[in-house]
Amino acid sequence: MSGQVAYVESAGDKNQFLHLIVILSGHPVAGFDEVYLDGKLIGEFGSKAYYELFTGNQPLVCQSLIDASAGRWTANHKLLGCAYIYLKLEYDESLFTSGIPTVQVVTRGKNDIYDTRSGIFGWSDNPALCARDYMVLPEALGGMGCEEGDATRAERLTWYESNSPVYADLYKRIWGMA
Repeated sequence: MSGQVAYVESAGDKNQFLHLIVILSGHPVAGFDEVYLDGKLIGEFGSKAYYELFTGNQPLVCQSLIDASAGRWTANHKLLGCAYIYLKLEYDESLFTSGIPTVQVVTRGKNDIYDTRSGIFGWSDNPALCARDYMVLPEALGGMGCEEGDATRAERLTWYESNSPVYADLYKRIWGMA
């Protein structure tokens, strides 16, 4: 996933450092797996690329940026509830040939998906639960804003379609979806 650049600033005696905050999601995530710059693993950039990842549950702000920004990024900039990445890039024209690189982060996704079977909120790779979460999430937050009953029926249909096509057809007929 990529995101929205929320902060960018150059620093250093020759402006050789670029500080970036990229917001990855408007909700907390369960974790991160990999970071890419222009499609290359960030490790390929060696000491020219430093990063810190924040899941959205962080109680504190990015101290590295506070220290580097001369007061422009403060302790009030916590970005609570948002997953984001802080990057400090050192200019190297052989590494950053196209200017500011495209930042991509592989995440483990939203960590407050409601499991209707257990009553617990957390991360899930269950497509039925993820579909239900998207449906009940308010439109203002990027969801569909559906009623709970419609979402529960859609969750069950998703489960049936992936596990039992015969029951999926029956379920569609019962609820007038066929």
